[in-house]
Amino acid sequence: MSTHDLFDKYGMVVDAGKVLFREGEDGEHMYIVQEGNVRISKTIEGMEHTLAVLGKGDFFGEMAIVNQTKRTATATAACTVRLLKFD
Repeated sequence: MSTHDLFDKYGMVVDAGKVLFREGEDGEHMYIVQEGNVRISKTIEGMEHTLAVLGKGDFFGEMAIVNQTKRTATATAACTVRLLKFD
């Protein structure tokens, strides 16, 4: 399956500033960045802290699925981003 076919089947485009998931939510999907950046952040003592900025080829959201736990951080599109989304 080519990258184009994968994007047709599993791809999504997310606008800058859109939250993909929030800390504490149930995890149902994992994502792979195809283009753009996603900011991973966590609230510590009432303040939001950036843990990482992910780019092309990085994946995130898998731990909540594998461990069947709540999301431990928030993922936000830092710019318009193209992602592959899997459940």
